[in-house]
Amino acid sequence: MTEIEGIFNELYDSTYQKTLIYVTAKCSKLHDVEDILQEIYTEVYSVLLNKGREYIQNEEAFVIKIAKTKIFRHYSLKQRLSAITLNIAKEERGEGALRLYSGQLCA
Repeated sequence: MTEIEGIFNELYDSTYQKTLIYVTAKCSKLHDVEDILQEIYTEVYSVLLNKGREYIQNEEAFVIKIAKTKIFRHYSLKQRLSAITLNIAKEERGEGALRLYSGQLCA
């Protein structure tokens, strides 16, 4: 095991329970919790690799900050995808026009 893996394992063990509680409380769907936790700790590992342990002053606060960002992105992406699906359904029914400009959807 490398030094970073050891540091990560310690950080994971010390923050996982509170992070799980936080994410579970904030998620509207229980099946999203596992995916979001994986994203959180993947980013934590990446930060440790790229910036080192010294970058993280308060482990718990650092992990919760990442959790907030991941939860926000997860649900805002779901909302955007939902809106796209609704627009496509309207287009199929002839209720609205859906156009693609430079990779962005426009109603």
